[in-house]
Amino acid sequence: MEHILKIEPRKTGNKSSLKKLRAELKIPAVVYGAHQSSLAISLREEDFLHQFKHVSESTIITLQLGKKSIDVLVKDYDQVLSTNKIRHIDFYAIEADKTLKTHVPVVLVGTPHGVLEGGILEHVSHEIEVECLPSDLPEEITYDCAHLGIGDTVHIRDFPQIKGVSIITHEDQVVVHVAASRITEIVEDTTEDMSAVEESTEDEQT
Repeated sequence: MEHILKIEPRKTGNKSSLKKLRAELKIPAVVYGAHQSSLAISLREEDFLHQFKHVSESTIITLQLGKKSIDVLVKDYDQVLSTNKIRHIDFYAIEADKTLKTHVPVVLVGTPHGVLEGGILEHVSHEIEVECLPSDLPEEITYDCAHLGIGDTVHIRDFPQIKGVSIITHEDQVVVHVAASRITEIVEDTTEDMSAVEESTEDEQT
């Protein structure tokens, strides 16, 4: 899926000029790049929010400035938590033939049978750092956790390889864990205690 945003150049200015820009429902932004000087731009807030419900570092965006196109990733942004309004965005320009490093979200699918048995699913790492060419960059990495039982843990090393993508995050990093709930532990302890009592009673009777 292509993500295209029209942008306009802007003059770097003081707080009053930025305030005026935001009053026009535009977001001030800057495009950085390893092989180009920074470019001050603005874009319509409505256009950005329409396409991007969640700002992600793994989504390649094409910025259109007249006839010029720039492929970028979102590297940072300033958001007002009380209103969810984005006040500023830092884009990083990428090149088709150059590898890049970024973070990709981890999406869990399926319901672990350990959860159906009363366990609790703990999603420990919500993103993974990867290195690849822009054309190989996945917007997300899915992991089917339906087979996990209570006490099972998934590390980075347990993830299947993705063609053209190198995972940089350490292989021992925990991604997901199915923990026993407190109620489950109590039931198990009670069951063990009852079994011990029954064995003791049987010994006395013999």
